[in-house]
Amino acid sequence: MKHWFTLALTVCLALGLAGCASDSASTAPATSALETAEGESESSAAAETASAEIAEDEAFTVQVFAMDTYIDLTAYGPNAEAALNEIADEIENLDALLSVTDENSEIYALNHAEGQAVSVSGTTLSLIAFTQSFSAQCGGALDISVYPLALAWGFTTEDYTVPSDEEISALLANVDESLIVLDENAGTVTLPAGMEIDLGAVAKGYACDLAGENTPF
Repeated sequence: MKHWFTLALTVCLALGLAGCASDSASTAPATSALETAEGESESSAAAETASAEIAEDEAFTVQVFAMDTYIDLTAYGPNAEAALNEIADEIENLDALLSVTDENSEIYALNHAEGQAVSVSGTTLSLIAFTQSFSAQCGGALDISVYPLALAWGFTTEDYTVPSDEEISALLANVDESLIVLDENAGTVTLPAGMEIDLGAVAKGYACDLAGENTPF
């Protein structure tokens, strides 16, 4: 009986160890598969992060010719191209609005109105108001009504010449932007007859401000 009990106990222990080995073998692959899946997920996440970082660092550049100069615009990130195209459109629209040589611009209309009030956009009105305020603060050092003198020197037409003292004196008689009349309620600007203006001194800076404030990145 004793020998039978010992034999039965030995068999039970052997079966128990075999069961443990079997359980270990069955659970090991599952654990390994889970770890593999987690590893693949981490690798995928790392790849996506690396891709995003590359996209953030990728530069996109657009060149625009406006306001008589070449403008290079550069932005970074996945929305760079769309943002810069929007900025380029804004700059070109502003150039068309404020050009002194474009016959369809508001400034051209003002310069040829012979003293009559001209309806203008809020942009043109606010920029002229700004230059008047700035001119007053700097004692007239900035005066947008000096355009006829710039024209006499050929800076706009590239037909360069040195005007005589008499011509300069005659043109200076119409230089005083404080005489420009703004009517914000009516949305009009009136230049004294004989006066012509050029917003080139502030247009480029305004274009930069406009690009920074109104373009979503």
